[in-house]
Amino acid sequence: MRISRKANPPFAAFQNFDSGQVLRRGPKILFLDQQTFQKSDRTGLKVGSRASATLRDGDLLFQSETLVRRYLELDEYFEEATDDQIDDLLSHEAFASTDREAFRDLADRPSRRKITSILRRGILDKVPSQKIVRTGREKFKLHIETTVVDGEHRIVVPQEKKAVKQLLRLLDDDLLESTLTDAKYQVTSKRRI
Repeated sequence: MRISRKANPPFAAFQNFDSGQVLRRGPKILFLDQQTFQKSDRTGLKVGSRASATLRDGDLLFQSETLVRRYLELDEYFEEATDDQIDDLLSHEAFASTDREAFRDLADRPSRRKITSILRRGILDKVPSQKIVRTGREKFKLHIETTVVDGEHRIVVPQEKKAVKQLLRLLDDDLLESTLTDAKYQVTSKRRI
């Protein structure tokens, strides 16, 4: 995710600490000092070997949102769709009418975030529904049903949570195909190259 537009953005690495990493003075804590071990008389922190997040070139890179949320506010970047935004998505001409309340019940936190991303990026206005269906079926073997409404093919919104998540991943560009190996991947990074 892009968080800085400066010419020379800073580099920073973040690491989580918990009580297990606190070194307390006592006979159990020894430090190598030259050729001998010395007992510690101070408290300290044991630094791990891995960063939980890295800020590089204006991008915040991390694997676990849960860990990063302990020390950084990410709500601006991971906004959950409201019920009205879900209605906006389902009202799009790409979809056949569906039970909106049932869909809202299926829409958990990650799904609502996907919906926000899909709406912000305007993917349904940029990509024809026929291409969405064809790509989902042919490249990713997704079961996407369509129906004809007023002479137009519309996507039938799935009623199962797993199928809803797969459709949302497709719409949010989270399903990709390798040009070298034709392997299929589910990704979370939207970093353009």
